[in-house]
Amino acid sequence: MSARWTWLGASSQRLTRNPGRCSTRRAAGGQALADGADVADWEQTGRLEKGLAILAAVLEGRAAPAAMAAWATGRRRSQLPGVEPALPGGVREHHRRWVARPRAHLDVLEAQLDALSADIARLRTAPAGLCGTVEVEARRDAVLAMVRVLRALLAAIKDLDRAVVAHLGEHPDAEIFTSLPRSGRINAAQVLAEWGDCRPAYDSPDAVTCLAGATPVTKQSGKHTSVRFRWACNKRFRQAITTFADNSRHASPWAAEVYATALARGCDHPHAIRILARAWIRVIWRCWMDQVPYDPAKHGAARKLAEMATSARQG
Repeated sequence: MSARWTWLGASSQRLTRNPGRCSTRRAAGGQALADGADVADWEQTGRLEKGLAILAAVLEGRAAPAAMAAWATGRRRSQLPGVEPALPGGVREHHRRWVARPRAHLDVLEAQLDALSADIARLRTAPAGLCGTVEVEARRDAVLAMVRVLRALLAAIKDLDRAVVAHLGEHPDAEIFTSLPRSGRINAAQVLAEWGDCRPAYDSPDAVTCLAGATPVTKQSGKHTSVRFRWACNKRFRQAITTFADNSRHASPWAAEVYATALARGCDHPHAIRILARAWIRVIWRCWMDQVPYDPAKHGAARKLAEMATSARQG
Protein backbone atom coordinates (compact mmCIF):
# COMPACT_ATOMS: atom_id res chain seq x y z
CA MET A 1 0.00 0.00 0.00
CA SER A 2 1.35 3.41 -0.95
CA ALA A 3 1.49 4.98 2.46
CA ARG A 4 4.03 7.34 3.98
CA TRP A 5 4.43 7.36 7.72
CA THR A 6 6.02 10.08 9.87
CA TRP A 7 7.60 9.50 13.28
CA LEU A 8 6.01 11.76 15.88
CA GLY A 9 8.47 11.26 18.68
CA ALA A 10 10.23 8.56 20.65
CA SER A 11 8.30 9.33 23.83
CA SER A 12 4.84 8.93 22.30
CA GLN A 13 5.77 5.82 20.26
CA ARG A 14 3.14 6.69 17.64
CA LEU A 15 2.99 6.69 13.87
CA THR A 16 0.77 8.81 11.71
CA ARG A 17 0.09 8.72 7.99
CA ASN A 18 0.42 11.73 5.78
CA PRO A 19 -2.66 11.34 3.52
CA GLY A 20 -2.71 12.64 0.01
CA ARG A 21 1.03 12.77 -0.60
CA CYS A 22 1.29 9.23 -1.95
CA SER A 23 -1.31 9.52 -4.69
CA THR A 24 -0.01 13.00 -5.58
CA ARG A 25 3.54 11.79 -5.96
CA ARG A 26 2.45 8.74 -7.92
CA ALA A 27 0.52 10.93 -10.35
CA ALA A 28 3.48 13.30 -10.60
CA GLY A 29 5.78 10.39 -11.33
CA GLY A 30 3.58 9.14 -14.13
CA GLN A 31 3.46 12.63 -15.63
CA ALA A 32 7.23 12.88 -15.32
CA LEU A 33 7.60 9.72 -17.35
CA ALA A 34 5.19 11.03 -19.96
CA ASP A 35 7.02 14.36 -20.19
CA GLY A 36 10.46 12.76 -20.16
CA ALA A 37 11.51 14.57 -16.99
CA ASP A 38 14.98 14.13 -15.56
CA VAL A 39 15.63 11.28 -13.15
CA ALA A 40 16.90 13.70 -10.50
CA ASP A 41 13.37 15.03 -10.04
CA TRP A 42 12.53 11.79 -8.29
CA GLU A 43 15.29 11.70 -5.73
CA GLN A 44 12.91 12.64 -2.90
CA THR A 45 10.12 10.26 -3.95
CA GLY A 46 9.44 7.12 -1.91
CA ARG A 47 10.42 3.77 -3.37
CA LEU A 48 6.87 2.41 -3.39
CA GLU A 49 5.34 5.50 -4.99
CA LYS A 50 8.10 5.45 -7.59
CA GLY A 51 7.47 1.79 -8.35
CA LEU A 52 3.73 2.34 -8.77
CA ALA A 53 4.36 5.27 -11.10
CA ILE A 54 6.78 3.17 -13.17
CA LEU A 55 4.23 0.36 -13.37
CA ALA A 56 1.46 2.71 -14.46
CA ALA A 57 3.66 4.32 -17.09
CA VAL A 58 4.80 0.98 -18.53
CA LEU A 59 1.25 -0.40 -18.70
CA GLU A 60 -0.01 2.74 -20.42
CA GLY A 61 2.80 2.61 -22.97
CA ARG A 62 4.26 6.04 -22.18
CA ALA A 63 7.54 5.12 -20.51
CA ALA A 64 10.94 6.29 -21.67
CA PRO A 65 13.15 3.16 -21.61
CA ALA A 66 16.36 5.04 -20.89
CA ALA A 67 14.88 6.87 -17.92
CA MET A 68 13.25 3.70 -16.66
CA ALA A 69 16.51 1.76 -16.79
CA ALA A 70 18.39 4.60 -15.11
CA TRP A 71 16.06 4.34 -12.11
CA ALA A 72 17.24 0.83 -11.34
CA THR A 73 18.95 0.58 -7.97
CA GLY A 74 21.01 -1.92 -6.04
CA ARG A 75 21.56 -5.22 -7.80
CA ARG A 76 19.59 -4.07 -10.85
CA ARG A 77 22.34 -1.55 -11.66
CA SER A 78 24.41 -4.37 -13.15
CA GLN A 79 21.48 -5.39 -15.37
CA LEU A 80 21.00 -2.01 -17.10
CA PRO A 81 22.10 -3.31 -20.54
CA GLY A 82 19.30 -5.86 -20.42
CA VAL A 83 16.67 -3.68 -18.77
CA GLU A 84 16.54 -0.93 -21.38
CA PRO A 85 15.96 -3.14 -24.48
CA ALA A 86 13.34 -5.20 -22.66
CA LEU A 87 11.07 -2.28 -21.78
CA PRO A 88 9.68 -1.10 -25.12
CA GLY A 89 6.88 -3.28 -26.44
CA GLY A 90 7.20 -5.82 -23.64
CA VAL A 91 3.72 -5.26 -22.19
CA ARG A 92 0.82 -6.94 -23.96
CA GLU A 93 -2.91 -6.55 -23.51
CA HIS A 94 -3.22 -9.63 -21.28
CA HIS A 95 -0.49 -8.19 -19.04
CA ARG A 96 -2.59 -5.07 -18.56
CA ARG A 97 -5.65 -7.14 -17.68
CA TRP A 98 -3.68 -9.13 -15.10
CA VAL A 99 -2.38 -6.03 -13.37
CA ALA A 100 -5.54 -3.91 -13.62
CA ARG A 101 -7.34 -5.52 -10.67
CA PRO A 102 -4.38 -5.40 -8.20
CA ARG A 103 -3.80 -1.76 -9.16
CA ALA A 104 -7.45 -0.93 -8.54
CA HIS A 105 -7.27 -2.75 -5.21
CA LEU A 106 -4.27 -0.65 -4.22
CA ASP A 107 -6.26 2.50 -4.97
CA VAL A 108 -9.12 1.24 -2.78
CA LEU A 109 -6.72 0.45 0.07
CA GLU A 110 -5.11 3.85 -0.25
CA ALA A 111 -8.51 5.54 -0.04
CA GLN A 112 -9.36 3.49 3.04
CA LEU A 113 -6.05 4.47 4.64
CA ASP A 114 -6.76 8.13 3.93
CA ALA A 115 -10.18 7.82 5.59
CA LEU A 116 -8.64 5.97 8.55
CA SER A 117 -5.95 8.62 8.93
CA ALA A 118 -8.61 11.32 8.95
CA ASP A 119 -10.53 9.46 11.67
CA ILE A 120 -7.37 9.02 13.76
CA ALA A 121 -6.55 12.71 13.42
CA ARG A 122 -10.09 13.62 14.47
CA LEU A 123 -9.90 11.33 17.51
CA ARG A 124 -6.55 12.77 18.56
CA THR A 125 -7.95 16.28 18.49
CA ALA A 126 -10.99 15.30 20.58
CA PRO A 127 -11.15 16.73 24.12
CA ALA A 128 -9.75 14.47 26.82
CA GLY A 129 -12.23 12.88 29.20
CA LEU A 130 -12.31 13.63 32.92
CA CYS A 131 -11.59 10.17 34.25
CA GLY A 132 -10.53 9.96 37.87
CA THR A 133 -8.51 7.27 39.62
CA VAL A 134 -11.58 5.73 41.24
CA GLU A 135 -13.35 5.21 37.92
CA VAL A 136 -10.22 3.72 36.36
CA GLU A 137 -9.90 1.18 39.16
CA ALA A 138 -13.60 0.30 38.95
CA ARG A 139 -13.37 -0.34 35.19
CA ARG A 140 -10.22 -2.38 35.72
CA ASP A 141 -11.97 -4.60 38.26
CA ALA A 142 -14.94 -5.06 35.90
CA VAL A 143 -12.69 -6.09 33.01
CA LEU A 144 -10.72 -8.54 35.17
CA ALA A 145 -13.99 -10.06 36.40
CA MET A 146 -15.16 -10.60 32.81
CA VAL A 147 -11.80 -12.17 31.95
CA ARG A 148 -12.18 -14.65 34.82
CA VAL A 149 -15.69 -15.53 33.64
CA LEU A 150 -14.47 -16.09 30.08
CA ARG A 151 -11.65 -18.33 31.26
CA ALA A 152 -14.11 -20.41 33.27
CA LEU A 153 -16.42 -20.68 30.27
CA LEU A 154 -13.57 -21.77 27.98
CA ALA A 155 -12.53 -24.43 30.48
CA ALA A 156 -16.13 -25.68 30.71
CA ILE A 157 -16.41 -25.81 26.92
CA LYS A 158 -13.26 -27.93 26.69
CA ASP A 159 -14.60 -30.29 29.33
CA LEU A 160 -17.90 -30.62 27.44
CA ASP A 161 -16.06 -31.31 24.18
CA ARG A 162 -14.12 -34.10 25.84
CA ALA A 163 -17.33 -35.52 27.31
CA VAL A 164 -19.07 -35.42 23.91
CA VAL A 165 -16.22 -37.30 22.25
CA ALA A 166 -16.08 -39.84 25.08
CA HIS A 167 -19.82 -40.60 25.07
CA LEU A 168 -20.50 -40.34 21.34
CA GLY A 169 -19.54 -43.96 20.74
CA GLU A 170 -22.15 -45.13 23.22
CA HIS A 171 -25.03 -43.96 21.00
CA PRO A 172 -26.41 -46.68 18.69
CA ASP A 173 -26.50 -44.30 15.70
CA ALA A 174 -23.04 -42.85 16.26
CA GLU A 175 -21.40 -45.00 13.59
CA ILE A 176 -23.79 -43.66 10.95
CA PHE A 177 -22.81 -40.02 11.50
CA THR A 178 -19.12 -40.57 12.18
CA SER A 179 -18.80 -42.53 8.91
CA LEU A 180 -19.68 -39.43 6.87
CA PRO A 181 -16.71 -37.79 5.09
CA ARG A 182 -14.98 -35.20 7.28
CA SER A 183 -17.81 -35.13 9.80
CA GLY A 184 -15.44 -35.22 12.77
CA ARG A 185 -16.43 -36.18 16.28
CA ILE A 186 -17.86 -32.87 17.50
CA ASN A 187 -19.74 -32.05 14.31
CA ALA A 188 -21.10 -35.60 14.07
CA ALA A 189 -22.35 -35.33 17.64
CA GLN A 190 -24.00 -31.98 16.84
CA VAL A 191 -25.84 -33.41 13.82
CA LEU A 192 -26.87 -36.53 15.74
CA ALA A 193 -28.14 -34.52 18.71
CA GLU A 194 -30.34 -32.31 16.50
CA TRP A 195 -31.41 -35.14 14.20
CA GLY A 196 -32.46 -37.44 17.02
CA ASP A 197 -33.02 -41.20 17.05
CA CYS A 198 -36.81 -41.44 16.71
CA ARG A 199 -37.52 -42.98 13.29
CA PRO A 200 -41.30 -42.34 13.32
CA ALA A 201 -40.64 -38.59 13.77
CA TYR A 202 -39.80 -38.17 10.07
CA ASP A 203 -41.92 -39.66 7.32
CA SER A 204 -39.46 -38.62 4.60
CA PRO A 205 -36.12 -36.83 4.17
CA ASP A 206 -38.05 -33.70 3.21
CA ALA A 207 -39.24 -33.39 6.80
CA VAL A 208 -35.61 -33.37 7.96
CA THR A 209 -34.60 -30.76 5.38
CA CYS A 210 -37.45 -28.49 6.51
CA LEU A 211 -36.45 -28.88 10.16
CA ALA A 212 -32.81 -28.10 9.31
CA GLY A 213 -33.71 -25.09 7.14
CA ALA A 214 -31.95 -26.61 4.12
CA THR A 215 -34.95 -26.21 1.83
CA PRO A 216 -36.64 -22.93 0.84
CA VAL A 217 -40.23 -21.91 1.48
CA THR A 218 -42.59 -21.76 -1.50
CA LYS A 219 -45.51 -19.37 -1.23
CA GLN A 220 -48.29 -19.22 -3.81
CA SER A 221 -51.22 -16.84 -4.15
CA GLY A 222 -53.29 -17.18 -7.27
CA LYS A 223 -50.90 -17.07 -10.22
CA HIS A 224 -48.06 -15.62 -8.16
CA THR A 225 -45.43 -18.02 -6.77
CA SER A 226 -42.39 -17.03 -4.73
CA VAL A 227 -39.54 -19.07 -3.26
CA ARG A 228 -37.91 -17.61 -0.15
CA PHE A 229 -35.31 -18.41 2.43
CA ARG A 230 -36.61 -20.53 5.32
CA TRP A 231 -36.27 -18.60 8.56
CA ALA A 232 -38.47 -20.81 10.76
CA CYS A 233 -36.30 -23.84 11.46
CA ASN A 234 -33.94 -25.37 13.99
CA LYS A 235 -31.02 -22.93 13.81
CA ARG A 236 -28.63 -25.28 15.63
CA PHE A 237 -29.50 -28.06 13.22
CA ARG A 238 -28.91 -25.82 10.21
CA GLN A 239 -25.55 -24.70 11.58
CA ALA A 240 -24.47 -28.29 12.22
CA ILE A 241 -25.60 -29.76 8.89
CA THR A 242 -24.25 -26.89 6.77
CA THR A 243 -20.91 -27.06 8.58
CA PHE A 244 -20.69 -30.74 7.74
CA ALA A 245 -21.74 -30.12 4.12
CA ASP A 246 -19.08 -27.44 3.70
CA ASN A 247 -16.40 -29.74 5.08
CA SER A 248 -17.54 -32.78 3.09
CA ARG A 249 -16.92 -31.18 -0.29
CA HIS A 250 -13.19 -31.29 0.42
CA ALA A 251 -13.21 -35.09 0.87
CA SER A 252 -16.10 -36.36 -1.28
CA PRO A 253 -15.91 -35.92 -5.09
CA TRP A 254 -19.69 -36.30 -5.26
CA ALA A 255 -20.21 -33.48 -2.74
CA ALA A 256 -17.71 -31.30 -4.61
CA GLU A 257 -19.61 -31.95 -7.86
CA VAL A 258 -22.96 -30.99 -6.29
CA TYR A 259 -21.43 -27.80 -4.88
CA ALA A 260 -19.74 -26.87 -8.18
CA THR A 261 -22.95 -27.47 -10.13
CA ALA A 262 -24.85 -25.16 -7.79
CA LEU A 263 -22.24 -22.44 -8.23
CA ALA A 264 -22.41 -22.86 -12.01
CA ARG A 265 -26.15 -22.20 -11.86
CA GLY A 266 -25.46 -18.82 -10.27
CA CYS A 267 -25.91 -19.69 -6.59
CA ASP A 268 -23.68 -17.99 -4.05
CA HIS A 269 -21.64 -19.95 -1.51
CA PRO A 270 -24.25 -20.15 1.31
CA HIS A 271 -26.99 -21.17 -1.13
CA ALA A 272 -24.77 -23.83 -2.70
CA ILE A 273 -23.92 -25.21 0.74
CA ARG A 274 -27.62 -25.48 1.62
CA ILE A 275 -28.25 -27.35 -1.65
CA LEU A 276 -25.42 -29.74 -0.78
CA ALA A 277 -26.78 -30.13 2.76
CA ARG A 278 -30.19 -31.04 1.33
CA ALA A 279 -28.57 -33.68 -0.87
CA TRP A 280 -26.63 -35.08 2.10
CA ILE A 281 -29.79 -35.26 4.23
CA ARG A 282 -31.37 -37.60 1.68
CA VAL A 283 -28.31 -39.86 1.83
CA ILE A 284 -28.07 -39.75 5.62
CA TRP A 285 -31.79 -40.42 6.00
CA ARG A 286 -31.48 -43.63 3.97
CA CYS A 287 -28.50 -44.79 6.05
CA TRP A 288 -30.32 -43.79 9.25
CA MET A 289 -33.48 -45.69 8.35
CA ASP A 290 -31.48 -48.80 7.35
CA GLN A 291 -29.17 -48.37 10.38
CA VAL A 292 -26.03 -48.82 8.30
CA PRO A 293 -22.95 -46.54 8.13
CA TYR A 294 -22.28 -44.48 5.03
CA ASP A 295 -20.37 -46.34 2.30
CA PRO A 296 -19.36 -44.44 -0.89
CA ALA A 297 -19.34 -47.77 -2.78
CA LYS A 298 -23.07 -48.14 -2.10
CA HIS A 299 -23.88 -44.50 -2.85
CA GLY A 300 -25.14 -44.65 -6.44
CA ALA A 301 -24.28 -41.09 -7.51
CA ALA A 302 -20.86 -41.20 -5.84
CA ARG A 303 -20.10 -44.60 -7.35
CA LYS A 304 -21.12 -43.45 -10.82
CA LEU A 305 -18.94 -40.35 -10.53
CA ALA A 306 -15.97 -42.46 -9.42
CA GLU A 307 -16.46 -44.83 -12.36
CA MET A 308 -16.57 -41.91 -14.79
CA ALA A 309 -13.36 -40.52 -13.32
CA THR A 310 -11.67 -43.92 -13.57
CA SER A 311 -12.70 -44.41 -17.19
CA ALA A 312 -11.52 -40.88 -18.04
CA ARG A 313 -8.08 -41.62 -16.58
CA GLN A 314 -7.83 -44.92 -18.42
CA GLY A 315 -9.01 -43.44 -21.67
